[in-house]
Amino acid sequence: MSASLVPFFPEFAPGEPARSTGVYRVIHDLHRSPHTATVLKGDEFPVCKECGDRVRYQLWLESEYFAQDWGKNVSRQGLIDGSHGKTQFGSQPQPSPEGGQQAVHSVHIYGDNSALILRLCAIVSSSLKVGDAVLILATPTHRALLVEQLTTAGVDVREHARAGRFLMVDAAEALATFMVDGMPNAELFAGTIGLLLEDARSSSRSKESGLTVFGESVALLWDRGNKKGAIALEKLWNNTLNQRAFHLHCAYPRSGIVQPEYESLICQTHSHVLM
Repeated sequence: MSASLVPFFPEFAPGEPARSTGVYRVIHDLHRSPHTATVLKGDEFPVCKECGDRVRYQLWLESEYFAQDWGKNVSRQGLIDGSHGKTQFGSQPQPSPEGGQQAVHSVHIYGDNSALILRLCAIVSSSLKVGDAVLILATPTHRALLVEQLTTAGVDVREHARAGRFLMVDAAEALATFMVDGMPNAELFAGTIGLLLEDARSSSRSKESGLTVFGESVALLWDRGNKKGAIALEKLWNNTLNQRAFHLHCAYPRSGIVQPEYESLICQTHSHVLM
């Protein structure tokens, strides 16, 4: 369940076999904006139904997290499966309706990992139950504990992942894709995390195209002593919520909030506070 960030974006063409399982940015020359797709190691990069072989694949995150089923993945993207050559799939999904889901930005100030994982398990399991897609940006320890707790609760994590509704990314490595000189860069954020949000939401089965996100990159910045960067990232997330409403959940360990003004600073950037 680890993930490694590649230092540059290796580019691949249709027909080439994927050397790594990971999140790829798909760039079309003709008919649509770039998007992300999960590609499995050994599978061929497919051509596009609309622009043929004028499509490129850039590896963003190389990852061992639970991967989507390749057939379902290309089906959602309007691509032709390169592994079989002649098999064609449906058209690209329609964008989710604006305002369909209420924007929520909660923060959980927790005492220990057990409290965090139990609450996060409840949030994730209920979101998956109603058909929402779930995106997790967390540390290796918390990703492992969450999967263990979800499995214990009877959630078929692998099945949700294969359907594209459950995606896990390493928080520190995702953070590195949009930080510049200690501060989050809005343009880079939109080109990486923004694409992940769009791709995840397209997999939702809920009537409102619901999306639930858990991120602790802000907590990592705070723990590193970069409180200014953490608050700036919280505000960037709020701007993103204003553009595309979804449920966003953050978490900070109470051990890192040693002064009352710190707690107030964090709470001001959230719509809901969980203790």
